[in-house]
Amino acid sequence: MRGQQQSRTPLLSGSIPGVDKPASRIIYGTLFLHNLPSEEDAFLLLDGVWAAGCNALDCAAIYGGGVCEQRVGAWLRSRSIPRDEIVLISKGGCEGQDKLWCATIADHTHMRSEISNSLRRLGVDYIDCYLLHRDDPSLPVGQIVRFMDEMCSSGMIKTWGVSNWQKSRLQAALEHAERHGLRPPVADSPQNSLAEPSRAVWPNTAFMSPSKREEWLEATSGNVALLGWECLAKGFMCGKWTRADGEFTPEDDVLLSEASAPRWRELQLRIAYCNKENFDRRDRALVIAREKGVALPEVALGYVLSQHPRSFALVGTTSLSHFEQNARAAAVDSVVATLTPEELRYLEMGAPRPAVASACDGKRRRAPLRRTAAVAALAAALAAGTAQLGSLPSSPHPLSNGAVRFAGASTDAGRLEVWLNGGPLGAKMAAQNGGEKVAQSGWASVCAAAGLSRPAAAVACRQLGFGIATGTMSLPGDADEQAGGLWLSGVACNGTEASLLECAHAAWGARADGCDAALGVRCLACEGEQCSTYAADVRLSGAVSDVSLVADAYVRGAPVHMSCVHDADADAVDCYAAAYDDVQPPARSGAQQQDRKQQLEESVLSGLPDPFGDTARHAFHFSDALAAEYAERRRALLRYLHAHPSDAAALRALSSRGALRWNAAGLIRSPLLAELNASSRLYGLVRSLYLSPRVQMVADLDADAALHPDAHAHGHSHGHGHGHGHGHALAHAPPDAPDLTHLDASAARIASALFSHGVAEIDDFGLDIAALNETIDEAFAKRDSSVTSVAANGASMATRVELPALEPLIMNASINAAVKAYLGADAVLDGYKVVRLAPHAAAADNIASLWHNDRAGHRLKLFVRLHDVDPRSSAGSHPTLVARGSHNLLHYSFEGYEHSRYTDEFVRSEYSVVSLGGKMGSGFIFDTNTIHKAVPEGLRGRTAVVLEYHSALKCPVIHALDLPIPCPSGDQRLVQRARRHAIDEQAAARANPGGANAGANETHTAARPPLPAYRLANQCVSWADADAHDAALTPVALPEVLRGVHGNAAVRLNGEKPFPYVVAPATITTTTTTAASPVLSVRADCAALWRRYSFDVMPLDGNTVWWDVMGTVPLRHGLCFYEGELGYVPFDGRDAGGCVTPSRATPSFGNFDMLLAFPNANSASRSAPRERRDAQAQDDESTFRALVDKYLSESDAAMLREITGVPLSELVQDVVAAGDTVIEALQRTPLMAAVLSAARFVPHALNSRGLHLLRVLLAERMSDRRRDEGDYGDDAARLREQWLRDGYLLLDFDKYTSSQGVGNALLEDVLRMTSASPGPTEPLEFVNRQVVHVANDPQYALHVDTFHPVIKLWVYDHNVTLDSGPMHYVPGSHRSSVGKLRWLYERTRDNDPQVIMEPSLRYDAANSPALAANAKLADTGFELATPVLPLPHVPRTLIIADTSGLHCRGVAQAGAARPQLRPMGAHNDGGVKRLNPFRPVGAA
Repeated sequence: MRGQQQSRTPLLSGSIPGVDKPASRIIYGTLFLHNLPSEEDAFLLLDGVWAAGCNALDCAAIYGGGVCEQRVGAWLRSRSIPRDEIVLISKGGCEGQDKLWCATIADHTHMRSEISNSLRRLGVDYIDCYLLHRDDPSLPVGQIVRFMDEMCSSGMIKTWGVSNWQKSRLQAALEHAERHGLRPPVADSPQNSLAEPSRAVWPNTAFMSPSKREEWLEATSGNVALLGWECLAKGFMCGKWTRADGEFTPEDDVLLSEASAPRWRELQLRIAYCNKENFDRRDRALVIAREKGVALPEVALGYVLSQHPRSFALVGTTSLSHFEQNARAAAVDSVVATLTPEELRYLEMGAPRPAVASACDGKRRRAPLRRTAAVAALAAALAAGTAQLGSLPSSPHPLSNGAVRFAGASTDAGRLEVWLNGGPLGAKMAAQNGGEKVAQSGWASVCAAAGLSRPAAAVACRQLGFGIATGTMSLPGDADEQAGGLWLSGVACNGTEASLLECAHAAWGARADGCDAALGVRCLACEGEQCSTYAADVRLSGAVSDVSLVADAYVRGAPVHMSCVHDADADAVDCYAAAYDDVQPPARSGAQQQDRKQQLEESVLSGLPDPFGDTARHAFHFSDALAAEYAERRRALLRYLHAHPSDAAALRALSSRGALRWNAAGLIRSPLLAELNASSRLYGLVRSLYLSPRVQMVADLDADAALHPDAHAHGHSHGHGHGHGHGHALAHAPPDAPDLTHLDASAARIASALFSHGVAEIDDFGLDIAALNETIDEAFAKRDSSVTSVAANGASMATRVELPALEPLIMNASINAAVKAYLGADAVLDGYKVVRLAPHAAAADNIASLWHNDRAGHRLKLFVRLHDVDPRSSAGSHPTLVARGSHNLLHYSFEGYEHSRYTDEFVRSEYSVVSLGGKMGSGFIFDTNTIHKAVPEGLRGRTAVVLEYHSALKCPVIHALDLPIPCPSGDQRLVQRARRHAIDEQAAARANPGGANAGANETHTAARPPLPAYRLANQCVSWADADAHDAALTPVALPEVLRGVHGNAAVRLNGEKPFPYVVAPATITTTTTTAASPVLSVRADCAALWRRYSFDVMPLDGNTVWWDVMGTVPLRHGLCFYEGELGYVPFDGRDAGGCVTPSRATPSFGNFDMLLAFPNANSASRSAPRERRDAQAQDDESTFRALVDKYLSESDAAMLREITGVPLSELVQDVVAAGDTVIEALQRTPLMAAVLSAARFVPHALNSRGLHLLRVLLAERMSDRRRDEGDYGDDAARLREQWLRDGYLLLDFDKYTSSQGVGNALLEDVLRMTSASPGPTEPLEFVNRQVVHVANDPQYALHVDTFHPVIKLWVYDHNVTLDSGPMHYVPGSHRSSVGKLRWLYERTRDNDPQVIMEPSLRYDAANSPALAANAKLADTGFELATPVLPLPHVPRTLIIADTSGLHCRGVAQAGAARPQLRPMGAHNDGGVKRLNPFRPVGAA
């Protein structure tokens, strides 16, 4: 009874909606209660908390592993605290630190158990308010609200709320609850303090800020209690940490582990709170504290309590004295519990300080402290360290006078800063500045006159440990300049000084007059001869003969283009500059007044790119900064097109032909340069109107890099006199459809991916990662500035230490061949480095966190991961994100950073985005002309080796022209010329181990491709000589185009002539064959048949006879028969799915026959040796049992038993017992292997006991779990509930595709959600497919495609009506309801031959279409089949449907045609490529 007998201090109280008792506005957080030595110590602390007037306790299931709740429960019982006087809040639904606090709210069984365990530990019957500790954004809020409403109805909890949810999710939950009459969340618990964190403090948490608070109040209408945690910012608002703790160095880095957890937590807190804004807020809080006569923490807590009548402050401490001090903020006579709006604005933003309330206001006041006393008190608190706060001490990092760095996150370039302080240096500068001393210390931006910037850059680069400066830039100054940013102005060096401070300088402190911009510098790490690696002699001729005039010619002269050749023998680059005839550069200034009067007619831009208007400009992150420039460029464009209507017409014609295509970032290179000659006037016109000078120069260098030295073999010349070949040299950088047949398979795959997407992933480089890490860790530990560079914010560092263990990669023949295929035969490895990204990196400090291109044109960077990297951005592993296909851009401009930084909304609307994660030892190579971004923020560091490749001529020319382009990156270990030659020679030798003779032989036989030129598929067929009889026939080369044979008597439909047929695939037109001709043979133990395919069906299954034409990308073909002719069916490209025959100009996309071949039922088994089969069978059995146990619930088992009468345990045992029985119809596959395969149907007697139903249900549950664990955006999450309910979605096609009609990142997110898979492996390209209705079309029958989710896509025009025969779908039939499973059981239990043979499962034996089936659907537990019609008010509707649900084509008049778009191709199969549903969850 001790708790009741103590006198209690009254505290202010508030109401939590739905809780029938008041709660103290200060809530005690029990987070650290388990750290007290004994239960009695915990009881004494809780006694003091109760006596201080606190009657609300905040608990959580994960606090102390449940110990905190146990101690609270024991205290309640021992003190006999009345239940109606205590408010208990607890939390659940997330993992602990070891699993990074991931949400578990998707598992309802686990959640019920967790709530029960909390009740048991607390020893109570109910919890007043139960909070979901973390959100799972992949779950629909409706599902969560319904479950929590059930928990409230159960009586286990009175109300519920959320913790660490985003405002949009909380608002959606509130709206869902109101709409459906369910209990809403009544409390929200984010981090809330005057010290605003710069980022989320802990993984997957949320924080409140002034701007967010207004939005939050509007979203919640004041009906939600705000339970703020970490209100004192982990001691920051008690005086912990100084401004020096806001400086981070690599020594601060720490990876999260059990042993390092305290240091890791301390680092996260410093990153979050130690910034200038928060220190300024703390200073202002001290002013308020002095004037009100209270302590600093009281002001901080009063700030939280004053935000809203239902704003509460959670305080967690093991010190009773600290709690008692904190509780005074909510005392009934507190002077800080109701701060005025003016006081709040002063604390937050430094608004004019309000007058302090007078002493006669009736509230408690202490004697005011003087300002000096308050500062002294703060100093004392700081001197006391953090021992009394229970935290680790921090370590300020002293800086020496004159230290230099690059601002931001770069280690080799950027705005130069020098450290200045108010000590001896201040005295020195005082004399130079008329005796006025600047007292403050800090990093100062550097300003040097234009003619003096190069010597200053040289000094700074040497001081930083680099060899030379490769360029300078003019950049904006410190963003904090308005708050007193420092400058070192008028720097004048002669270039020999050891440091910048030895140079003369005019002033320091505020920015001096005449100092318009800060000095930006690019450095190159090199020694001795290395520094001349990129100083090759550039010899120029043609329209411009002086290298120093080239840039000016591009900028202000008549439009020119330049072509260069690398002369390796002379170590020189020969360039020829040619002017475009009769092309006038558009005037970009001087006519604004005239434009305003004239109001230029904008219709002239119809059908042409308009990249400089406001709409397109907003694709750029720095759109406001570009406004004036882009407005001027647009006026110039309009003026030119008005003055030259014939040019406007020519450009419009180019656009109508599809050659001129664009988006907001740039022109699409491929179609433009495929049609236009590099020296053509029209190409010159496009360049001058749309591309900035620097883009034009770099594009010219890239074009030549891709042509030389093989250009002569293709008819291109690089002569240097006017008319010596420049007139017909195509600008292709790099080429789009290269011949890669000379490459090995690995090199071809990498090069093909680069040409297609700009990025290629590599599973394993085969390197000794342990050896690499040992060398790298030692280098980072030593921090030798000659080989290691550190970013200013400490967020990243790079080392260029020598890595002997990297040698196998440097010499890798496949990698080098792929690089040369992409960049040109003279492509070279510039060098390598190791980059380590710190866990405390923040997006705000790293411009690479914005979508960008590297402003260097085409170059390649290769990354080797030195540890696992989770591709999910939310997982904290810092993956790199790349917009696939964006390498194909000619960017409008990249003169400055603002021209090359794009918004996330634009990128994801225009491109498919790949997140590059993978296992240790894997990596990727990508073109940095792509739009890409880093993910700086994370939970752990990331270390990777980075190799960089350029054309050999590109960097020397860039250096000679003094272009501010990082070519190469400056902080890498450079590869010298001699080493490059050795790499080329050794790589060539490894690629051709036979030596010179082997090379000669290859050249001699080049006219006849090596065998096999085609990869044959399907175990039953082979192409071979007609007189060959061996079953294992040797394949021969096939023509790329299989031509039909007119009237070949050997070909019959429907098996009229027994196999093997003799079909000549050679390019002949006669009706006879010879014994020497290649023929198609079908094995004697196989059967073959022709199957008829309807319109708009992709003819691809496991029995299709197909072959691959080997080349850049394997081109897959099948064999078809249409109107008496043999033909081929491409599985990719614009003609995918159509039968191509010799006499027809266009393919037929339906109503043709496809050749299939499969083993006879009595075929001899060709399975693995017995011992291997036994081992596999045991593995399959274990897998099967484990999957059933893990994913099927008791309710699932009850549903199966209700339908079949067979207990699940018995069915599982039956399947295991029959596991080695072979299924004849599935090529003699053992039953257990067939059950765990993607086979559409497994014919077996056990279907009478529910085997097929078991597969259906298990596949669905595993799919659900993948969806729960998936990583997709807000848009996809919003659609999830509708998808699960209906099985199909109707979306605006234009929103989910790019301006080029290709699926974008938004669509891929939706497809990942719907398919519960990684989604499409390639960006979805949509092709026109006309559906022609035929009588008795098999697609009219209502059916399901297979037993597990399969996602298909269609695009309907706005004018599709019911008469057009649109798809019909039975809503919800994709889910395993009792009705669906009962129907499936009746259709599959007897293994009907029709079910076995058909490619899909028909609703009934009568093949009923939708309208006929509707009469029976309701009786079998389904909804009616519904026609799927286009959305109103949009031009085209994208339909996404799960074809494991009942669907069919609508019946229409025979001959009626309906146009539509489909994503056709073997890589997507009409939507998302079907994967085995029983693959491990988490596997791709």
